[in-house]
Amino acid sequence: MAAAADPVTHQPYTIDKDGFRTTFYSRVGRCGTPIEPPAHVALKGATLDHIPPQEMVLPLVVFDATQLLAKDPNHALHVAQVTAWEKTHGPLPKGAFAALRTDMSRDWTANPECFKRYPFPAWSLEAVRFLFEQRGVTAIGHEALATDLKETLDSAAWPLKQARGKSRRGLS
Repeated sequence: MAAAADPVTHQPYTIDKDGFRTTFYSRVGRCGTPIEPPAHVALKGATLDHIPPQEMVLPLVVFDATQLLAKDPNHALHVAQVTAWEKTHGPLPKGAFAALRTDMSRDWTANPECFKRYPFPAWSLEAVRFLFEQRGVTAIGHEALATDLKETLDSAAWPLKQARGKSRRGLS
């Protein structure tokens, strides 16, 4: 993070000189919650700048996998858990953002050793396909460091590859 600068003079904008100040944010690699547009895995996929802002604000649906992880720390959410959620909460709204709650975020400082493993809690490919094809979600996301139980990353890549030039995306 640094002061943004005038591209011609390379001098930082300041309130005194310019009447405003700006901040330039930059990051290297993956941190936080990156948005993965279709171009992340598809040569002709849409890039992030082609996803309209109105598609970035979505109804949120949270699948809480924390109790399932007590028995299986590498659990992948299945279609049966999605339909069980719907029996309790009603149908998923079309265009929703489906998030997988694992509570792994609590371990960043309390239990950093748990991040030295693979796999992580994840989405099953069947659940991802079901969410996009049958329920019409726009995006998925999760707290864990990976979307998949498999190193082939099928659950992460599938929605992005299906979108091709469209703006459907995954979130990790």
